[in-house]
Amino acid sequence: MPLDKKNYDEKNNLIAVTLFETYLSKFTLEHPEFYQTTYCKVFQAIDDYLHKNSSENTTLQAFLQKKPTHYNLDRHLFSVFSRLSGQFPEQTSFVTLNSSFTLQSADYFVKLIIDDFLVPPSSSPVTMSQMMSSRTSSIDEEEAPSLAQTRFFSDDNHVSSRSPYNPSRPSLLFSNENRGVIEMQADDCEDVWVNAIGIVSRSHLPKDLAHYFESPICPASFNYAPKEDSHVALWLRKRHLPVISGTSGSTEGLISRIFQLAKFTQEERRMLIFAQACNMVANGHHSFFEAMIVADHFGYPLVEQETMLDFYLQCIPESIRISDAFIAFLNSSLVQQLLTDMSFAIEQEVEATVLSASSRSSGLR
Repeated sequence: MPLDKKNYDEKNNLIAVTLFETYLSKFTLEHPEFYQTTYCKVFQAIDDYLHKNSSENTTLQAFLQKKPTHYNLDRHLFSVFSRLSGQFPEQTSFVTLNSSFTLQSADYFVKLIIDDFLVPPSSSPVTMSQMMSSRTSSIDEEEAPSLAQTRFFSDDNHVSSRSPYNPSRPSLLFSNENRGVIEMQADDCEDVWVNAIGIVSRSHLPKDLAHYFESPICPASFNYAPKEDSHVALWLRKRHLPVISGTSGSTEGLISRIFQLAKFTQEERRMLIFAQACNMVANGHHSFFEAMIVADHFGYPLVEQETMLDFYLQCIPESIRISDAFIAFLNSSLVQQLLTDMSFAIEQEVEATVLSASSRSSGLR
């Protein structure tokens, strides 16, 4: 049985799965009550990091020592808010981040802070290849160690005591050979601005998703093509998950840097990881598990499940899973049909793979 091409988009992703992830991200954007309080705790932690007892803040002082003597912290923070308000005009201060909260603006602000104030040092970063000298790049899926075996830190011990400058992106997930995609050449790609939400290809986009955002966004997905023989792509394909833009660096930044600024509970951490992943799906930057594979590496383990739905549900904080709003979302006719379509497409793919392997085996006799 050949693969039914109508189930797949131009990047060889199952269309039903891209739709499910997109509607999940839409649900998440529309229910900030689940995570707004936690993001406000992040804002306070960032404000404290930059201003509270700054002379005694050794991490901040180490950052400032790398800057010219005329560097002005508050002026640079003003520049961050200027860039933020360029995309979200209502966001001009820590006050408006709280009072006019949206997941999109909150996540973009956190990204700007990571990039501008929590950057790794320029000197000799520690790489996963150095930590795992026995491993090589382009690891085959069958030979790769489980992600639990290759985590760099444990969740509650070493992570909490490390500087947010730690350059903690392992080559197993982030090297060009392993990260899942190839960046397209400038001649082959362009910045495409759309009002659509999510990671559904334009040729399969439902009308209710096509004009979701009032202001256009620029999805990163148009600038990448799958690298099918890479570790991350193999991991995703094995589980019938979309390859969009490869491993998420934003997830690494959130876990290894932002989480060090305050004492977040396990539920709060999982909420932030989930919300950020959904926002990246909504903006067309990553698929859900391009983020969660990074979270797994940093101590938030993924466990294989009986169904595709259960594989997603393990990543969703309990307070959301048990809510009436989320239960209604899952039970809606739209989502139920998507789950049916996902199961059917996956069954077809598995059958086709088994028949193909059987045919090759017969040909060898």
